[in-house]
Amino acid sequence: MASDAEGQMRQVLANIEAIVTAAGAKMSDVLKTTVLVTDLSKFKQLNEIYAAAFSMPCPARATYQVAALPMGAQVEIDAIAVIPGEADHACKGSCAAAAL
Repeated sequence: MASDAEGQMRQVLANIEAIVTAAGAKMSDVLKTTVLVTDLSKFKQLNEIYAAAFSMPCPARATYQVAALPMGAQVEIDAIAVIPGEADHACKGSCAAAAL
């Protein structure tokens, strides 16, 4: 794990992309993310990295500052994506979630 929040943000987004791709979707299929950070003063830098990972329109997002994250992480993202062709099967694997 990178020691800085920016490096962790890049890695988390790369992990999400790998999970979404493995599920047969793309980053543009991500509908919503919840971003947890331990230092909200880094929001501007982290937001630039986040914005580069998604095309417009970006997914809906909630961002929260938390006191601590597991394993000393500074960034965690939960993502929900629609898997193409699975929309008719709500609650049966139609969405991929990645908590990193």
